[in-house]
Amino acid sequence: MNKINIFLISGFLGSKADWDFLIDHLTSHLIALPKMIFSFEFHFFNLSSEPFQKYHSKDDVLLELNQSINLIKQNSAHSIYESTLNIFLGYSLGGRILLSLLEQYPKSLSDDLLVFISTHPGLTSDAQKQDRILSDTRWADQFLKRPIDEVLNLWNQQEVFFQTKKPKGQHNFDPQQLAWILKEFSLGYQNNLRPLIERNKNKLLWVVGERDKKFTNLAKSISNLENQSIMIKNAGHRTHLDGPQELAIAVHQFLLKSYSLIPVFK
Repeated sequence: MNKINIFLISGFLGSKADWDFLIDHLTSHLIALPKMIFSFEFHFFNLSSEPFQKYHSKDDVLLELNQSINLIKQNSAHSIYESTLNIFLGYSLGGRILLSLLEQYPKSLSDDLLVFISTHPGLTSDAQKQDRILSDTRWADQFLKRPIDEVLNLWNQQEVFFQTKKPKGQHNFDPQQLAWILKEFSLGYQNNLRPLIERNKNKLLWVVGERDKKFTNLAKSISNLENQSIMIKNAGHRTHLDGPQELAIAVHQFLLKSYSLIPVFK
Protein backbone atom coordinates (compact mmCIF):
# COMPACT_ATOMS: atom_id res chain seq x y z
CA MET A 1 0.00 0.00 0.00
CA ASN A 2 1.22 3.49 -0.86
CA LYS A 3 0.36 7.01 0.23
CA ILE A 4 0.75 10.66 -0.75
CA ASN A 5 2.11 13.35 1.54
CA ILE A 6 0.67 16.80 0.80
CA PHE A 7 2.69 19.94 1.55
CA LEU A 8 0.91 23.29 1.18
CA ILE A 9 2.43 26.79 1.17
CA SER A 10 -0.02 29.68 1.38
CA GLY A 11 0.34 33.13 -0.12
CA PHE A 12 0.37 36.61 1.39
CA LEU A 13 -2.74 36.85 3.63
CA GLY A 14 -3.29 33.11 3.13
CA SER A 15 -4.57 30.71 5.79
CA LYS A 16 -5.06 26.99 6.38
CA ALA A 17 -8.76 27.29 5.53
CA ASP A 18 -7.91 28.27 1.94
CA TRP A 19 -6.91 24.66 1.25
CA ASP A 20 -9.89 22.88 2.83
CA PHE A 21 -11.61 21.82 -0.41
CA LEU A 22 -8.41 20.55 -2.00
CA ILE A 23 -7.50 18.53 1.10
CA ASP A 24 -11.02 17.07 1.39
CA HIS A 25 -10.99 16.04 -2.27
CA LEU A 26 -7.56 14.41 -2.29
CA THR A 27 -8.01 12.63 1.04
CA SER A 28 -11.38 11.23 -0.06
CA HIS A 29 -10.11 9.94 -3.43
CA LEU A 30 -6.57 8.84 -2.58
CA ILE A 31 -4.52 7.61 0.37
CA ALA A 32 -3.36 11.16 0.97
CA LEU A 33 -2.42 13.00 4.14
CA PRO A 34 -1.82 16.75 4.61
CA LYS A 35 1.56 16.79 6.33
CA MET A 36 2.45 20.47 6.33
CA ILE A 37 0.48 23.66 5.79
CA PHE A 38 2.64 26.77 5.96
CA SER A 39 1.21 30.25 6.16
CA PHE A 40 2.37 33.45 7.82
CA GLU A 41 -0.78 33.28 9.95
CA PHE A 42 0.28 29.98 11.52
CA HIS A 43 2.78 27.28 10.67
CA PHE A 44 0.91 23.98 10.74
CA PHE A 45 3.53 21.32 11.14
CA ASN A 46 2.09 17.82 11.20
CA LEU A 47 -1.24 19.58 11.78
CA SER A 48 -0.21 20.99 15.16
CA SER A 49 -0.55 24.76 15.20
CA GLU A 50 2.46 26.90 16.01
CA PRO A 51 2.15 30.72 16.12
CA PHE A 52 4.12 32.71 13.58
CA GLN A 53 7.72 33.17 14.64
CA LYS A 54 9.50 36.46 14.09
CA TYR A 55 12.02 35.30 11.55
CA HIS A 56 15.06 37.43 10.85
CA SER A 57 15.14 36.87 7.11
CA LYS A 58 13.69 35.04 4.13
CA ASP A 59 16.55 32.55 4.45
CA ASP A 60 15.37 31.72 7.98
CA VAL A 61 11.94 30.82 6.62
CA LEU A 62 13.42 28.67 3.85
CA LEU A 63 15.77 26.93 6.28
CA GLU A 64 12.94 26.05 8.68
CA LEU A 65 10.74 24.84 5.86
CA ASN A 66 13.52 22.67 4.48
CA GLN A 67 14.21 21.18 7.91
CA SER A 68 10.49 20.49 8.44
CA ILE A 69 10.19 18.85 5.03
CA ASN A 70 13.18 16.59 5.61
CA LEU A 71 11.94 15.58 9.07
CA ILE A 72 8.51 14.68 7.70
CA LYS A 73 10.11 12.61 4.95
CA GLN A 74 12.33 10.81 7.44
CA ASN A 75 9.31 9.93 9.59
CA SER A 76 7.39 8.75 6.51
CA ALA A 77 10.22 6.41 5.62
CA HIS A 78 9.40 4.40 8.75
CA SER A 79 5.65 4.18 8.07
CA ILE A 80 3.62 1.09 7.26
CA TYR A 81 3.28 2.10 3.60
CA GLU A 82 5.34 0.55 0.83
CA SER A 83 6.26 3.88 -0.75
CA THR A 84 5.40 7.54 -0.49
CA LEU A 85 4.82 10.22 -3.08
CA ASN A 86 5.30 13.81 -1.97
CA ILE A 87 3.44 16.65 -3.65
CA PHE A 88 4.01 20.34 -2.90
CA LEU A 89 1.57 23.12 -3.75
CA GLY A 90 2.33 26.82 -3.47
CA TYR A 91 0.01 29.72 -4.21
CA SER A 92 1.33 33.16 -5.30
CA LEU A 93 3.92 34.11 -2.66
CA GLY A 94 3.77 30.48 -1.52
CA GLY A 95 4.62 29.43 -5.06
CA ARG A 96 7.59 31.79 -5.06
CA ILE A 97 8.70 30.32 -1.73
CA LEU A 98 8.45 26.86 -3.29
CA LEU A 99 10.56 28.06 -6.23
CA SER A 100 13.14 29.42 -3.78
CA LEU A 101 13.24 26.05 -1.98
CA LEU A 102 13.80 24.34 -5.32
CA GLU A 103 16.57 26.83 -6.09
CA GLN A 104 18.36 26.64 -2.71
CA TYR A 105 17.59 23.06 -1.64
CA PRO A 106 17.16 21.10 -4.89
CA LYS A 107 18.03 17.74 -3.30
CA SER A 108 15.16 18.10 -0.81
CA LEU A 109 12.63 18.24 -3.67
CA SER A 110 14.44 16.07 -6.22
CA ASP A 111 11.87 13.25 -6.28
CA ASP A 112 8.73 15.28 -5.62
CA LEU A 113 5.84 16.68 -7.62
CA LEU A 114 5.38 20.46 -7.57
CA VAL A 115 2.26 22.53 -8.25
CA PHE A 116 2.61 26.28 -8.72
CA ILE A 117 -0.60 28.31 -8.53
CA SER A 118 -0.63 31.94 -9.77
CA THR A 119 3.14 32.12 -9.30
CA HIS A 120 5.49 34.77 -10.68
CA PRO A 121 8.59 33.24 -12.32
CA GLY A 122 10.64 36.39 -11.74
CA LEU A 123 11.28 39.84 -13.18
CA THR A 124 13.72 40.08 -16.05
CA SER A 125 15.47 43.44 -15.61
CA ASP A 126 17.19 45.34 -12.81
CA ALA A 127 14.91 48.32 -13.42
CA GLN A 128 11.80 46.16 -12.91
CA LYS A 129 13.28 44.71 -9.73
CA GLN A 130 14.10 48.12 -8.26
CA ASP A 131 10.60 49.38 -9.06
CA ARG A 132 9.07 46.36 -7.34
CA ILE A 133 11.22 46.78 -4.23
CA LEU A 134 10.09 50.42 -4.00
CA SER A 135 6.45 49.41 -4.50
CA ASP A 136 6.60 46.72 -1.82
CA THR A 137 8.31 49.15 0.56
CA ARG A 138 5.50 51.66 0.03
CA TRP A 139 2.89 49.01 0.75
CA ALA A 140 4.78 47.97 3.88
CA ASP A 141 4.77 51.58 5.07
CA GLN A 142 1.02 51.73 4.47
CA PHE A 143 0.45 48.70 6.68
CA LEU A 144 2.54 50.31 9.42
CA LYS A 145 0.96 53.76 9.28
CA ARG A 146 -2.71 53.28 8.43
CA PRO A 147 -5.58 51.19 9.87
CA ILE A 148 -5.21 47.63 8.62
CA ASP A 149 -8.79 47.36 7.31
CA GLU A 150 -8.22 50.47 5.22
CA VAL A 151 -5.00 49.11 3.74
CA LEU A 152 -6.50 45.67 3.08
CA ASN A 153 -9.30 47.36 1.17
CA LEU A 154 -6.75 49.21 -0.97
CA TRP A 155 -4.70 46.02 -1.41
CA ASN A 156 -7.69 44.12 -2.76
CA GLN A 157 -8.44 46.92 -5.22
CA GLN A 158 -5.25 46.19 -7.17
CA GLU A 159 -5.91 45.12 -10.74
CA VAL A 160 -4.52 41.62 -10.23
CA PHE A 161 -7.28 40.97 -7.67
CA PHE A 162 -10.16 42.05 -9.91
CA GLN A 163 -12.78 39.29 -10.23
CA THR A 164 -11.31 37.10 -7.50
CA LYS A 165 -12.43 36.20 -3.99
CA LYS A 166 -10.90 37.69 -0.86
CA PRO A 167 -8.91 35.36 1.41
CA LYS A 168 -10.82 34.09 4.42
CA GLY A 169 -8.17 34.85 7.02
CA GLN A 170 -6.96 38.25 5.85
CA HIS A 171 -7.91 39.98 9.11
CA ASN A 172 -5.87 37.56 11.25
CA PHE A 173 -2.53 39.25 10.58
CA ASP A 174 -0.48 41.78 12.47
CA PRO A 175 0.42 44.88 10.38
CA GLN A 176 4.09 44.68 11.41
CA GLN A 177 4.17 41.07 10.26
CA LEU A 178 2.67 41.97 6.88
CA ALA A 179 5.14 44.83 6.43
CA TRP A 180 8.04 42.47 7.17
CA ILE A 181 6.78 39.91 4.64
CA LEU A 182 6.42 42.54 1.92
CA LYS A 183 9.95 43.84 2.42
CA GLU A 184 11.71 40.51 2.95
CA PHE A 185 9.93 38.59 0.18
CA SER A 186 9.72 41.35 -2.39
CA LEU A 187 9.59 40.01 -5.94
CA GLY A 188 12.41 42.44 -6.65
CA TYR A 189 14.82 40.18 -4.74
CA GLN A 190 13.83 37.03 -6.63
CA ASN A 191 15.96 35.77 -9.48
CA ASN A 192 14.45 35.15 -12.88
CA LEU A 193 13.69 31.47 -12.30
CA ARG A 194 12.39 30.56 -15.74
CA PRO A 195 15.48 28.39 -16.47
CA LEU A 196 14.94 26.53 -13.17
CA ILE A 197 11.28 25.98 -14.01
CA GLU A 198 12.13 24.75 -17.51
CA ARG A 199 14.70 22.27 -16.13
CA ASN A 200 12.09 20.80 -13.77
CA LYS A 201 9.08 20.96 -16.08
CA ASN A 202 8.51 17.19 -16.14
CA LYS A 203 7.61 17.08 -12.46
CA LEU A 204 5.55 20.25 -12.14
CA LEU A 205 2.11 21.61 -12.87
CA TRP A 206 1.69 25.35 -13.55
CA VAL A 207 -1.79 26.68 -12.74
CA VAL A 208 -3.35 30.05 -13.63
CA GLY A 209 -6.85 31.49 -13.57
CA GLU A 210 -8.62 32.31 -16.82
CA ARG A 211 -9.49 35.83 -15.66
CA ASP A 212 -5.97 36.56 -14.41
CA LYS A 213 -4.56 38.05 -17.61
CA LYS A 214 -1.24 39.09 -16.07
CA PHE A 215 -0.37 35.60 -14.87
CA THR A 216 -1.70 33.81 -17.93
CA ASN A 217 0.72 35.95 -19.95
CA LEU A 218 3.54 35.22 -17.50
CA ALA A 219 2.91 31.49 -17.95
CA LYS A 220 3.39 31.94 -21.70
CA SER A 221 6.80 33.51 -21.02
CA ILE A 222 8.12 30.16 -19.71
CA SER A 223 9.43 28.01 -22.56
CA ASN A 224 8.09 24.53 -23.29
CA LEU A 225 5.55 24.57 -20.47
CA GLU A 226 2.43 24.00 -22.59
CA ASN A 227 1.94 20.36 -21.59
CA GLN A 228 2.54 21.09 -17.92
CA SER A 229 0.21 24.07 -17.47
CA ILE A 230 -3.54 24.41 -17.05
CA MET A 231 -5.99 27.30 -16.91
CA ILE A 232 -8.87 27.19 -14.42
CA LYS A 233 -12.00 28.57 -16.08
CA ASN A 234 -13.83 31.51 -14.50
CA ALA A 235 -11.07 31.94 -11.91
CA GLY A 236 -9.00 34.99 -11.13
CA HIS A 237 -5.65 35.30 -9.36
CA ARG A 238 -6.82 33.49 -6.22
CA THR A 239 -7.44 30.38 -8.26
CA HIS A 240 -7.68 28.04 -5.29
CA LEU A 241 -10.53 30.16 -3.87
CA ASP A 242 -12.33 30.88 -7.16
CA GLY A 243 -12.22 27.35 -8.58
CA PRO A 244 -11.44 24.94 -5.75
CA GLN A 245 -13.20 21.97 -7.33
CA GLU A 246 -11.55 22.45 -10.72
CA LEU A 247 -8.15 22.86 -9.07
CA ALA A 248 -8.63 19.74 -6.93
CA ILE A 249 -9.57 17.69 -10.01
CA ALA A 250 -6.55 19.03 -11.92
CA VAL A 251 -4.18 18.14 -9.09
CA HIS A 252 -5.80 14.71 -8.79
CA GLN A 253 -5.30 14.10 -12.52
CA PHE A 254 -1.71 15.33 -12.28
CA LEU A 255 -1.07 12.71 -9.60
CA LEU A 256 -2.67 9.99 -11.71
CA LYS A 257 -0.61 10.98 -14.75
CA SER A 258 2.54 10.80 -12.66
CA TYR A 259 2.01 7.13 -11.77
CA SER A 260 3.98 6.13 -14.83
CA LEU A 261 6.93 8.16 -13.46
CA ILE A 262 6.69 7.24 -9.79
CA PRO A 263 5.36 3.77 -8.87
CA VAL A 264 2.58 4.28 -6.33
CA PHE A 265 -0.85 2.74 -5.85
CA LYS A 266 0.01 -0.46 -7.69
